[in-house]
Amino acid sequence: EVLSMSRAIISQQYLTDIADAIRAKLGTQDSYLPSEMPDAIASIEGGGTASELVENPDYFVAECIDTAQKISALQNSNTLTIFFITDSHVYTTNNNLQYLDVQLASMNVLAKMLKPDLVVHGGDMTNGSEAKATTIGYTDHIVACLREIGGSNTHILIGNHDGNTVQPTGRDNETERITEAEMLTMYRSWDDGFTYAGDSYQGGQFYGYRDYPNGLRVIRLHSYIEDIGNADATGGKGGNWGYYADELTWFQNVALNTDNTILIICHQTLSPVLQGYPESQDIPHRGTSFQQVA
Repeated sequence: EVLSMSRAIISQQYLTDIADAIRAKLGTQDSYLPSEMPDAIASIEGGGTASELVENPDYFVAECIDTAQKISALQNSNTLTIFFITDSHVYTTNNNLQYLDVQLASMNVLAKMLKPDLVVHGGDMTNGSEAKATTIGYTDHIVACLREIGGSNTHILIGNHDGNTVQPTGRDNETERITEAEMLTMYRSWDDGFTYAGDSYQGGQFYGYRDYPNGLRVIRLHSYIEDIGNADATGGKGGNWGYYADELTWFQNVALNTDNTILIICHQTLSPVLQGYPESQDIPHRGTSFQQVA
């Protein structure tokens, strides 16, 4: 049976699943009509209210609340909720900076409602074209705001912009480049529960895995090669857009050595080549090799 409701097609099983999730959350055996579900969901304790979504248009607030209620109703002891954002590309010469704190505050409210198990920033937190001190300052601010949301379960990937190697800084300007050692301090100064490959592997402090009780292994890959002059940087000057050979070895021999269901999170695609700038520049980066061993 299918119910048509306000331009949407909703199956009865979908409504049953929502009702089951509400009963599980509230510890009741009550029955619910579709019209009664919003109030039932709103009664679930979780913190965070619409009034806290400050300085946002009404349509944005409505969409946030609607999304949070739907997700909350489907959460149970077997779900893993991941709060994922990526490519914020904050830099001072663009107007996205003025919206940053409002966006982070709104994310905080949604996180209170959803209580995510893992908060992930997928990389390219900043634009990489600022003075190093400026980039680090804004990065520290964003990381602190994300950790207010996720605590020790905050997990930050490294993107090709995060090394501060985008023009006009200049890819070869060593004084302005942010090194992987500095990234460790900025992005991994807390225990996020992941088991990392470690110093036995090149770049091994940035790729790892974490197993969850529900039978899921989350694998974090690292697609930023720090040493752009290294022969291992398969794209030459664009080599910071790739994966270490050691990382592929670890992925095949260690990360995949599990019976768990696997979820891979990474900044760069695992396609055969990475299309760079200009579009005619194709950068080999071992994506196909990762696909072949998975």
